[in-house]
Amino acid sequence: MGEKKGKTKTDHREKIHNKRILEIIEEYISLTHASKKEVYGKLGIAQGNISLIESGGRGFTVDQVAAAGRFFGVTTDWIVGNSDTRTIVTVPVPSAMDALIESKVEQLLRNRR
Repeated sequence: MGEKKGKTKTDHREKIHNKRILEIIEEYISLTHASKKEVYGKLGIAQGNISLIESGGRGFTVDQVAAAGRFFGVTTDWIVGNSDTRTIVTVPVPSAMDALIESKVEQLLRNRR
């Protein structure tokens, strides 16, 4: 007799963590205009594996889940579905942008005098 395979809690969590990481990557790229290659690279994922992950052909490894938590400023509990509360994503400002902002603020302050 054949066994009927059903969805397990593990299957559900794998889907949640893949979905959540993909969503946060998309959000980060939208906010920063970083390239997919750059963002996936920060998670230790080679460019050749990006489409495989996005299509669901491969999931994120434990190390990549941990890297995503560190990089995006979220807990792994949220990523794997143990929590519905996500911390705010902080977007690092590139040093060139930081210098531009500082220069504009100084200019505005000089003009107010």
